[in-house]
Amino acid sequence: MSTENPPQQKQWWLRTRPWAMGALIGLAYTVPARLIFFGLGWPKEGDQSLAFWLVGAMSTAFLFGVPAATGALAVEAAARKSPVTLTQAILLPWVACATAIAVAAITLIEGSICIFLAAPVFFGMGSVGGVAMWLLQRARRKPGAPVALSVALLPLLWGGAEANVRGQPSLYRVDNVQEIAAPPAVVWRHIASVDPIAPEELPWSLSHAIGLPRPIAATLTDQRHGGVRRATFERGLVFREEVTDWQEQKTLAFSIAAEQAPAEALDEHVVVGGQYFDVIDGRYTLRALPNGHTELSLTSTHRLTTTLNGYAGIWSQAIMWDLQRVIMRVVAARCEAAVAAKPPQAGQPR
Repeated sequence: MSTENPPQQKQWWLRTRPWAMGALIGLAYTVPARLIFFGLGWPKEGDQSLAFWLVGAMSTAFLFGVPAATGALAVEAAARKSPVTLTQAILLPWVACATAIAVAAITLIEGSICIFLAAPVFFGMGSVGGVAMWLLQRARRKPGAPVALSVALLPLLWGGAEANVRGQPSLYRVDNVQEIAAPPAVVWRHIASVDPIAPEELPWSLSHAIGLPRPIAATLTDQRHGGVRRATFERGLVFREEVTDWQEQKTLAFSIAAEQAPAEALDEHVVVGGQYFDVIDGRYTLRALPNGHTELSLTSTHRLTTTLNGYAGIWSQAIMWDLQRVIMRVVAARCEAAVAAKPPQAGQPR
């Protein structure tokens, strides 16, 4: 019997093995790495626990270092039986990262928001690590345990160094502008207080699709400077907004503070008023247009305090803009419906 070609089952395993090794690395390395970083925050003064020398998941060490190491280890493991192609070096890390992300989602180690925001970096850095290992393999004859061990430890050493670098707070301003076919008096009534919002009033929103609570209503105690506005959202999330500027039909500005923020309302890394993220204030500005419409502007300020503000800031601004867009659309629809339902005054065109 000829033995030149391996049996069909062996051929199948040779084709499948690299991808199986990728999944195994995701389980054996990436998931434990997340557990090591899980729950750790920036070191506190006098803290002698593990967090004293290793930062948490909101760090460059975890977001960039762990997936790069994952990709490199996946390619290293797959190359132990047969050489890895460049295509495999790019795609094998995706299997490892996808496996780890799936486990994190199923076990609720991470929430949907954090998974969505981290996934692009994980897959991208995974491929970077995989290609780097592929290039290294071409320069040496066979995989080696010392290299694999060094790669595996790199994010932990990186995290230890990053623990000495404090994340600096950065403030971001987000602006939305909407032209509404209604006069300022009508628009003002619909922004000072917001009646309960029915689900069908809300347009599709990326921010809500990835798990952020939807707005419910906003009530105002006193129509003046110093009045308190309470904005409620799904899952028991409530914000206390104190009016800091009240100019009838022109400006409504307010500070923002989380009054109720249940653990189930937001992922731990995006808790408003938390260690990493906070919303500072908001401001509505109304401008009467010559055509009888109103230009409504909504501006907000939020804070990020991480060592990866450059990346997180892009997403935080996009999500805040999306959230504000939803509110503006609801206000516009209500104002325009109110104008359409009002009988025209004498002398006005129908």
